[in-house]
Formats: sequence, structure tokens, C-alpha cells
Amino acid sequence: MESLFRTFDCRNNPSSGFWQEVPSTKTENLVTSTIFGGDLYIFRGEKGLKKKKCVLTNTSLYYLSKWGIPISKSDIRWKIIQPFVEGSEKKPLYGFRIYGNKAEDFYVNNSKDLDKWLEKLSKVGIFGTFDEDFMIIKEINKGTGCIVNLCRCLGDMKEYAVKTIDKCILFSKPYMLQSVEAEISALRTTDHPNVIKLFSVYEDEGKVCLVLEYLPNGDLLKKLKQVKKFSQDDTLKFIGRLLHTISYLHALKIVHRDLKLENICFFSDCIYDFKIIDFGLACIYEHGLSQKCGTIGYVAPEVLKGDIYDHKVDIFAIGVIMFYLLSSRPLFRGKNPQEVAEKNKNCQVYISHFNFKGVSKKCVDLISWLISTNPTSRPNAYEALKNELLDSEKPYCIDLYNLDDTIDVHSFEKRNTCETVNYPQFMRTKVMNNNFLC
Repeated sequence: MESLFRTFDCRNNPSSGFWQEVPSTKTENLVTSTIFGGDLYIFRGEKGLKKKKCVLTNTSLYYLSKWGIPISKSDIRWKIIQPFVEGSEKKPLYGFRIYGNKAEDFYVNNSKDLDKWLEKLSKVGIFGTFDEDFMIIKEINKGTGCIVNLCRCLGDMKEYAVKTIDKCILFSKPYMLQSVEAEISALRTTDHPNVIKLFSVYEDEGKVCLVLEYLPNGDLLKKLKQVKKFSQDDTLKFIGRLLHTISYLHALKIVHRDLKLENICFFSDCIYDFKIIDFGLACIYEHGLSQKCGTIGYVAPEVLKGDIYDHKVDIFAIGVIMFYLLSSRPLFRGKNPQEVAEKNKNCQVYISHFNFKGVSKKCVDLISWLISTNPTSRPNAYEALKNELLDSEKPYCIDLYNLDDTIDVHSFEKRNTCETVNYPQFMRTKVMNNNFLC
């Protein structure tokens, strides 16, 4: 079976060869983006192995002139990487092959150097040796064409959550492939203590595996069921930290688009030790978004109405989460999913502090502000964090107009994916078509 990511690789590497020349007129700033560098040996026909000074960034592999000037590069974000050992037992040759339009072999001095390169390459490319590197311990969760297993890495013996997706399903359902691409691209862009970490990606003949950090303490829905409802103080501290995290994502122009109780998981018993997960609907916000997607009950009204929307849809979802934590019930309720969706779309809710026990009027006013029906009246994360009730720690500044060149914008293009529709009354998730959300 062909590589699932070949189309993406061809998009980033339009030339037929492995390397692309770096124009002398273009200055490549490798200082801030370099994650590793060193000598690699490349086979050059009768000349044998030639030593090249190479640099790895968060998107590409470069080789440099003897003066340290970039000569050629190859975008390896969607290329398969395969380590190998050649030669005899007494004189082994260690290296790795990177597959693309044309494969290229790279040799290193010893096994330690190979391990160093592979560790860094795992943050950029796609590996093809999952069954050799991991042992499955148990199944954690299962969905359509997707299984999440608890696995142990045979290298560092640490435990990871591995999301495994059947390639046959991905080939037959383009929206799922786009979702996988979006999740990989988003998580490789981020580095935040409250965003789940993606350690590596694997692909073989039948499956794609995302190696993620293991979060053993359940999600926010589970925690809410345990405590029934959060206190105002705990809720404000939690929401403050969640807004800080979303402010960070929005500064990268990443809009999550599916914030909900089930997509916030914990790595300890502390309610502040959480991670935002599931970036399958994430996208880059450029000049307005239009695709209807998200989970009913959390979706901003402008999305359901078919209006152009922006990053503030995440703020609306945070307001819904805040209401849920303080009341232990969903903001929008109904006898069936269609009724919930209609109430969500119209957003006709009246919230009074008399409906809550032990919750101040200022706190209820904050919820109302976050879930403002009109997005122009709704704050962004930076503005919300200025509220006197929230953490006074300086938030990440949102800059929606200076996008870092290293972000793969193509991976977050507007997509015609199916929508995740959640019916909060019965805590179940259903996938429905666009007609349901019209």
C-alpha cells in the first residue's frame, strides 16, 4: 500500500528529486529553527561516501557549504524515515533512509549518533518501524477505524498512548485523512504544558500511529461526575489556565474548534494539571472560516448559522464549559439532538446568579460575556484574562497577523469534514452531515 502522506509530501516538494536548491538570493534563517545538526555521509557513486554538514529544522533537512551557507534542502515533514544497519558484524554501517520522490541514504559514525539523529527526526518526519519500537499493553479506547492503545516504548521503556488508524479507512474517507493531517501539523507546531504532546508518527502497510503522551487520570467529564460541581474558586482558576492555553494557540493562529469536557484530560489528580487533546478539527485562522464543524452544545452560534467566523468560537466553548462546571449541567438541553442544535444555534439563554449556589453575580456575568451570541461582543482570550476574577498572570499576546513561516498553513485549510455532534443529555457522540447543522 502506498504512503498515506505522499500527496502532502509532493505538495511540499514539487521537484522530482530529493533535494531542492536553496537560491543564493534567498536568506535562510536557520538560527531559530534548527533543532539538530552534525555530519552525515551521503553516497555519491564512484566517489563513495561524502561527508556533508547537515542541519535539521522543524520542517526540513539542509546541507551546508563549508562556510555554513545552506545549499540544498528537503522538506521531510511527510517523508518516511527508516533506520538501517549495513556491513558486517565487526564493521557495521549505521544510517537511515528518507523516502520521497527519490530516496536518499544517510550514514553516521556510530550507533549513538544514529540514535541522536533518529530522536530528532521523530519530531519532523514519519517513521516506519512501529512494531519494532513499541509493545502494546492494553486497549484504552476504540472508535470507527481507530484504536487507542497503551504502549511501552522498547527504547526508553516509557508508556505512551498510541492512536492507531486503519489506512484503508483513511484512503476511503478523505475527511478523516484531513483530520489526521491537521492533528499532526497542529501538535508539531505547539509546545505548551497544557497541550498534549505528540512524540512521533509511524506509518506501515496497514496503519498510521500517533505516539502521544499518556494521560491516565481521565477527562473533565469524568472528573465532573466525581465531584458533581466545581467551586467558584476552582472553576475560575481552571478557566483562567484554559484561557491562557487558548491564548497561546490563537497566537499561533490555531483555532481548536472542538473544545469540550471530553477533550480536556488530566495527567494527575489536580484539576489544574490538564491537557487539551484531539486537534482533528483544528485549523489556521487567516481571513475568516466558514466550515460547519464542532460538537453540538459547544458550537458558537455563528458556526451553526453559516456565518464567517474566527478564533472566538473557542471562547464560546470555554463559556459553555464554565457553565457546565458551576452547574453540573449542559447549557443547551432538549428532547433530541435536533432540539439541542436549534437552541444552540439561536443561543437564547438567560443566566442569572440565582440559578447557581455559591456563585457571585460577577462570575455569572463572566459566563454571559464568554457566550455572547454576537462574536463582536465576545472577548478574545487576552481580553477575557483581564477580567478581575481571573488569574492576573500575564497571558500570551495574540498576534493574528504575523504567522510564523514554519507553520504548515496548507495542513489547516478549510475542510469539508463531517461534524462531531454531541448530545449532552445522554453523553454520546454522533457524526451527522451538513444538513443537520443548517
